[in-house]
Amino acid sequence: MKINLNKNLLSSALVTSLFAVSQPLKAEDIELYVNYDIEITEKPRVVVVFDTSGSMAWDVTTGKKCSTWWGGEVPCENSRLNVAKAAISDLVITNPDVDFGLMRFSSESGKGGYVVNGLGVDSATMLASVDNLPADGATPLSETLYEAYRYLIGGNVDQATKMSKRDKSVESNSRYISPFIPKEENGEVILRCDNSINMILMTDGDPTSDTLRNDKIKALFPSGSKPSPIKTDGGDSNYLHALADHLYNNDLWAATPDVKDVGRTYTIGFGT
Repeated sequence: MKINLNKNLLSSALVTSLFAVSQPLKAEDIELYVNYDIEITEKPRVVVVFDTSGSMAWDVTTGKKCSTWWGGEVPCENSRLNVAKAAISDLVITNPDVDFGLMRFSSESGKGGYVVNGLGVDSATMLASVDNLPADGATPLSETLYEAYRYLIGGNVDQATKMSKRDKSVESNSRYISPFIPKEENGEVILRCDNSINMILMTDGDPTSDTLRNDKIKALFPSGSKPSPIKTDGGDSNYLHALADHLYNNDLWAATPDVKDVGRTYTIGFGT
């Protein structure tokens, strides 16, 4: 079956995911009990993980290569990249009450992905960053989500240390500043009702060049409950599913033990 996906369809899928993201703001009783002093005007938090692999330069309807080479891939007008850019830009413009962040794949194999804009970036900067995204490199899905995990927990910068264009404003002394850290105003800690951060992982294909963080992902699980890998079409073992499971089912910010801070992963696949 051939699926012709245009900007409107992809944008609709993204908005559907965003609607699902927003639902946890209707907190359960236990959350309201724990977060008794909440900020009711808080914004949902969404990190868009943008596929910048070379195949994003291909035609979105035929699946064939339509790019030209000029010191790098120059996508045709109907490329997957341009459709995705338009959809993400529309998502940002039409949802001003959401705090967005942006990650992308590295263009170099073995370097995973990195934070382009941290959560809460202003919309103009986010839109400019999206507009400048290229189509170049592999599809390191789990490596990039692992870097997102490091960001969420406030861990050491991992593969992204090699990327000079990463957003260093979300770092301090080579460690990420976790977006789960509660904000303070006038010496008062401001707790949230929604203690989740949501990743929209958008891609046009299976993982490629994406095995360098398999052992680190498996190490997140205790002995006796190590996850089994999933084989991709390319034959590589992948633990993307296990990492998404860990993000959702574990408290990612231990400094607030009465609150469970989690990450939700929404996947959107598109292309022919």
